[in-house]
Amino acid sequence: MNHRVIVAGAMLLFAVMATGCSSQASSPQVALRGRIDATMVEQVASALAQGHRDFTIDSSNGGYVFSAAIISGLLRGRGASLTATGRCWSACTLVLFGVERKRATAEADIRIHGAAYADGRSGDAPAQAAVQFMIANGVPRALAEQHGWGINLYRLTPSDLASAGITAAGPTDL
Repeated sequence: MNHRVIVAGAMLLFAVMATGCSSQASSPQVALRGRIDATMVEQVASALAQGHRDFTIDSSNGGYVFSAAIISGLLRGRGASLTATGRCWSACTLVLFGVERKRATAEADIRIHGAAYADGRSGDAPAQAAVQFMIANGVPRALAEQHGWGINLYRLTPSDLASAGITAAGPTDL
């Protein structure tokens, strides 16, 4: 596990929780793009500290399961919303699953697969952790277990998204 992610995530989580910010942000949405990692954890924590509560995500091929858990915990803890507007694969999908107020546009491409160790080690602990995370966040057990172990990306259907509590977002929601 990347210790930089652990330390950065823990420090930012405590900092954001301690600030108790209730100010309103000057911009209604924060656009998240790219790798789910310590940098995105910092971006989310900073935006939340500034009072932002609406986020969009696209152009993400995924990243780290631990970072996904931290980001979704930060967003959930502040009652923030997250809308997938484009590519949201792998750990990005875990972030979406972990947020209470989650939506997806018709253009969103949301995919999951089994997690693996970032350094290439063998073992199923990352996939097991990801499956447990999905189930704990309302993803039906059958969906999590069927697609959370495989190596191939599975594109979630509208029915899959609805069963995981992800609602459809229209143009007026953005």
